[in-house]
Amino acid sequence: MVTRTDVAKRAGVSVATVSNVFNNNVFVLPETERKVRKAASELGYTPNFTARSLSLGHSYQIGIAISECTNPYHMEFFQAISDYAAENGFMAVLFPMYRGAENSFEMLRQRQFDALVNLSSQVYPSELVDILKRKDTIMVNCSNDGLYFSADLAPSMLEAMELLRTNGHRKVAYISTVDKIRWQSDQRGKIFTENKSRFGFDTDERLCEFNDNCFAPSEKAGYDVTNKLLMKGVKFTALFAMNDLAALGAIRALGEAGLSVPDDVSVIGCDGIDIADYTTPRLTSIAFDKAEMGRKIAEKVIEYITDNKKPHGETFITKTYLKTGNSVARVKQEAETSPLIAEAG
Repeated sequence: MVTRTDVAKRAGVSVATVSNVFNNNVFVLPETERKVRKAASELGYTPNFTARSLSLGHSYQIGIAISECTNPYHMEFFQAISDYAAENGFMAVLFPMYRGAENSFEMLRQRQFDALVNLSSQVYPSELVDILKRKDTIMVNCSNDGLYFSADLAPSMLEAMELLRTNGHRKVAYISTVDKIRWQSDQRGKIFTENKSRFGFDTDERLCEFNDNCFAPSEKAGYDVTNKLLMKGVKFTALFAMNDLAALGAIRALGEAGLSVPDDVSVIGCDGIDIADYTTPRLTSIAFDKAEMGRKIAEKVIEYITDNKKPHGETFITKTYLKTGNSVARVKQEAETSPLIAEAG
């Protein structure tokens, strides 16, 4: 195996200089760097990531815990974090949490990440948080005393509710990808529940439907939960979905029931995933710049890792906006008396 010593001899420099070239942590004269990289190429040398990690006391890995590997929302975050990490000598590693929390927690106990970014809806047990702290893991959205990144959904949620109100909607349904208990503590669920009366929406609790299958991907949850809602026979002219994939699942369920979006039912999602710009109809959604937030997350955790600092409950809030598609329309005059939706189930 070719070593850094071999590269140093070929290039006529010290081993330390070779390390500085490949670790990118000390300035090396451009001419010297070219000599080192030329020698490495001629010898077929590639840096040993594990050896580097052991020698410098860091894994140079950022774990990203997600709920759904198939959800573009998570992948857009991962892309941004991964790109910035790679630019700075780190590797972003996806860590799925959706196939059983206990097994995932146990694996996290065994892994060594320099940072762990929690994009899942899981609440981490205090025992695991203590273990991660002892490993000096920089935690994002895992504990109160780590780093916390979030999107301020309230202004855009209220704007979306106002959009429905001005289009004559009063019977507004809500489908959740989680169960009722978790929905009530979710920012989206709270905002919707607390402001229904303010916007003149029907407060009939049957208009909210929940998902008890925690293993169902969002699009299937949206499809199944919408069908449950339709089976109730309760009338609604608009529907909020907890995320965009659930909204797309809901649109399919509505279509199979003979209902058109937005002519019969208006639909609003949340997340602003890029793919929803290419659906028919184009989805109206509550959105924010995930690439910007992902890059900021990577920037902050790498700053803490390289400076050997520990966070103390820093919070970063991103603004959201209502991304207008064509999945919302004005209520038909006969909507309040039409049996169409009631009969769809």
